[in-house]
Amino acid sequence: MKAYSLHLATGSALGLLLAFTACSVGTAGDREDPGSGGASSSNGSNGADSGNTATSAGGVPIITLDPPPVPNPCEQVDAPEECELVAPPACGDGSINLDPPEACDDGNTVPGDGCSGGCIVEPYWECPTAGAPCVSTIVCGDGAVGPGEACDDANTAAGDGCADDCKSVEMGHRCRFEGMPCERVFLCGDGILDPNEGCDDGGVEPADGCDARCRMEVGFKCEGSPSGCTPTVCGDSVAEGAESCDDGNDTPFDGCTDRCQAEPQCESGQPCTSSCGDGIVLDEDCDDGNLRNGDGCSSDCTVEEGFNCTADGLGSCEQVNGSCVLRVPALFRDFQEDTANTDFPGPNCNLLPGLVDATLDADGKPTSEGNRACIKSADTFAQWYTDNEYNHTMPGSIVLFDNGEGGFVNRLGPNGEQFIAPSEQPTDSTQPCTTDDCLPCRYVMTQTCDKLLLDGNPMFFPIDEFADAWPNEVHTEAQVPQQVYLADGWPAETDWPYWPDGYEVTGAHNFLFTSEVEYWFRYDAGTSATLEFVGDDDMWVFINGRLAVDLGGIHTPELGSVTIDATTGPDFGLADGEVYPIKMFHAERKPPGSSFKLTLSGFSTGRSDCATNCGDGSVAVGEECDDGPNNLGGYNQCTPDCTLGPRCGDAITQDEFEQCDYGDGMNNGEYGGCAANCQLGPHCGDGITTDTEACDDGVNDNGYGECAPGCVLGPVCGDGGWQPEFEECDDGNNTDKDGCSGGCKIELAVPK
Repeated sequence: MKAYSLHLATGSALGLLLAFTACSVGTAGDREDPGSGGASSSNGSNGADSGNTATSAGGVPIITLDPPPVPNPCEQVDAPEECELVAPPACGDGSINLDPPEACDDGNTVPGDGCSGGCIVEPYWECPTAGAPCVSTIVCGDGAVGPGEACDDANTAAGDGCADDCKSVEMGHRCRFEGMPCERVFLCGDGILDPNEGCDDGGVEPADGCDARCRMEVGFKCEGSPSGCTPTVCGDSVAEGAESCDDGNDTPFDGCTDRCQAEPQCESGQPCTSSCGDGIVLDEDCDDGNLRNGDGCSSDCTVEEGFNCTADGLGSCEQVNGSCVLRVPALFRDFQEDTANTDFPGPNCNLLPGLVDATLDADGKPTSEGNRACIKSADTFAQWYTDNEYNHTMPGSIVLFDNGEGGFVNRLGPNGEQFIAPSEQPTDSTQPCTTDDCLPCRYVMTQTCDKLLLDGNPMFFPIDEFADAWPNEVHTEAQVPQQVYLADGWPAETDWPYWPDGYEVTGAHNFLFTSEVEYWFRYDAGTSATLEFVGDDDMWVFINGRLAVDLGGIHTPELGSVTIDATTGPDFGLADGEVYPIKMFHAERKPPGSSFKLTLSGFSTGRSDCATNCGDGSVAVGEECDDGPNNLGGYNQCTPDCTLGPRCGDAITQDEFEQCDYGDGMNNGEYGGCAANCQLGPHCGDGITTDTEACDDGVNDNGYGECAPGCVLGPVCGDGGWQPEFEECDDGNNTDKDGCSGGCKIELAVPK
């Protein structure tokens, strides 16, 4: 075939083009092919005033000029009469036809599709057939996790932990080993309500309705996934959430407490009967204090599959500041000053044992004949712990905090704040206290004393804020007792300088009230339990209806205690394994002091604490993982308590194994983020072209026909800029038969 070349003025731009491309050869068909990376010329710098110079990452300048117009050769005067245009062989024409041969040619010059604009095979692609699209070597379902994949479990099915496109790990799963099935993860705090959870609000903070083990907390109900927790209304006759009962009132000691927790039924002098949900194991497999399934102890108090339940745990305990507390129900009765008809206020009768009878009556109340000196009569005493015209009743409770010695004790503040007092003797008489670990001594403030933190409450006034208290009652300033609390001289509350932060000094309080408190325990003859009370005024403790502590009378703080074991148990008619009540009856009958310290140590509530069979190698409900003997706690290993050890998703980047870790739910593989396998998610430079990128060859060094930094196209045929080192022409398209071919070569005019 004879080809016809063009005859142009040498001063024209196209003349420059032809001079560049034909300075050493006779015809266009005989020229060295610049599209294959061939001839380059210093003449390419000519005309730089009308173009620009780009530099690849390899430091090689790529000159881009404004392209000269390319006339149609078939429209020239010397063109054959029957003329057609023919494109010379070039990268992008769909054929392997250059010398040396191209590595690929998929029929275009666009990088990012497997075959670059320079006809080089890009990373993670194969191009077996010229003219056909290249094929990615990253295959979801082949069992190998390739770039851009978060997992690969050797299939493309959804719903098994690894998504059908292998680009994400499905919620509630982890995929530790490529080519292996993913594992179901029961993770408390991930916002997914698993079968073993009563709730999951997406966090593990206590006191928000859903505790750190994803159990509903007392006083709340939780619904949905993630769970939304809201307070329940005890007393509305609807048992819901963590309520095990709701009898339509907020009065304890009637079978349902003021917090809607079931109570054992006890007849005076007889063992109690227990119902499922009251937190006492009696003729039951377990009882964790609720009627919910999925927490180890079912709604019918049987142990659920995959769990072990032990007695004497706190179960789903109430927590204050992250620590379990013991809340004992109480009734407080407010009396007004009425010396004619009541025993309030009382006379100065001091400590008087023997004021009450040795057993409770049929209604479980103490009785007294009175002695006229301290209690007027049996009738006035009968007013103390019953609802009548002389008092107003307030349901409530007393919170006992863990004392760190195996017992629970009440304290000054609602969050367990302890009373603060200086030691009686200075530890340094030469200089004042300068740290938070000591106190200025009381009488010589320039001396240093030890800082003592004391349990109990020297300001015990539970009805100060009682809305139904007697109107126009006189409130009196209290004094801090010397006994127990080391306040020599009984200073007024407003004169004590050591109150903890947050304590409100009111200077006036509502005296004249009684307290009725009840607690249930299971008697174990093989253990020892102790109740200790220190306070004023009257205090009587009955175990199984029999008097155990007798501190009657109006007195300063006095100590009374009782120990229950195999020796003393028979004295109270206790049978091993049975449940019995402890009833406490207290009265505050005269200012200026009101102190109350109750300590319970060693008592068995019987409440079940259920945990999974960790270590059996089977991930059960209630476990995050279980690798059996391999529960070693290393990276991506299970810990000995069947919780996940250091791992992808814990929001801590383990540099040895991970490139990133934003935490569960945040490693979502979004562009520029972190993938579910804690490797960098799709990003510019990973060699995988995404929908947000024009190209990505992994190098992105701005080479010709390749990708530039930022994953945008570098200099390429058809971009409308003329790169004379690589192109004969560029008319801004990749269309043949317009003078400049789709491969940016000058087309030849030939006879048809």
